[in-house]
Amino acid sequence: MTNEEMQRTMQFILEQHAQFVADMQQLKEAQALNEQRFAQNEQRFGQVAQLQTHLSNVMLELAEAQTRSEASIQSLAESQARTEGKLAETDERLNSLITVVERYISERRNGKDQS
Repeated sequence: MTNEEMQRTMQFILEQHAQFVADMQQLKEAQALNEQRFAQNEQRFGQVAQLQTHLSNVMLELAEAQTRSEASIQSLAESQARTEGKLAETDERLNSLITVVERYISERRNGKDQS
């Protein structure tokens, strides 16, 4: 190998080494950026897990409130049925009273007409 070939070979090796160093630096920077993003993602996943837990608790509370509401509605429906029954009884009694009063008035009128 001649001196010129040796120089070219050394120059080639130096250029390759410089390129390798530059590439390694880019990889290190990319790795640091990826580690930073990974840490951010871990933090975000933690926040998502907390939000999911909170949402589950809210949904449980909502389901319990719905159950209480349904029980209240059932109680109101039963109360409404009792009220309607009592109103029907009151209507019957009032109608009976009206009939008695009308008969009494009619009989008094009939009695006055005959006098």
